Amino acid sequence: MDSFPERGESRRTLLADAAIHILGTQGSRGLTHRAVDGYLGLPEGSASNYFRTRQALLEAAFERICEIDQAMIERAIRAAQRLEPGTASAAEILKRSLERSFLDHTQLERQRARQEISLVSSQDPDLNSTVRRFRQDFRHHFAQILVNLEIDLPDAAIQVLIGFADGMILDRIIGGSLEPLPGELYRCAFLALIDGLLNVEYGSIS
Repeated sequence: MDSFPERGESRRTLLADAAIHILGTQGSRGLTHRAVDGYLGLPEGSASNYFRTRQALLEAAFERICEIDQAMIERAIRAAQRLEPGTASAAEILKRSLERSFLDHTQLERQRARQEISLVSSQDPDLNSTVRRFRQDFRHHFAQILVNLEIDLPDAAIQVLIGFADGMILDRIIGGSLEPLPGELYRCAFLALIDGLLNVEYGSIS
């Protein structure tokens, strides 16, 4: 590359973004310090100056993904404040968020990188702790969006909603070049799922 940012945090962000790209295109096995240096055209050893271990590189990539996701969550919160309360608005927000995940190759790379990190974390207690903490925070923010839309669902139902969205993202990743489904179909699916979850008698479920 022509230049490397002077500020340390900008350099860390650039390196983390490169790690995300490699994870999203080559998988977790392709992520090495040398691969990050090579992708950015930096002298060998540049990435390891900031992230000493591969574990640190994985954590930096995941934290960067979380940072981008947080910005998306904040947009969803603002959107919820502008919409009428109710299930239709919740379904619309979920549809928009899902479509944003498929927006372009960069977004899909990020989703693939997230899946790769999640798989690696299943065998890495420290990384798994970071991933689990993010998912808990995400559920909390999503629950707050639903509360703002006057929708009261227990945590188990919120996990079902998020799991459905995660499944659609995974299906899109596995599908590769397949075109995403029409947005209206996503909206209808979310609406039906939310309405169904609101009618569950949770006290009778063991």
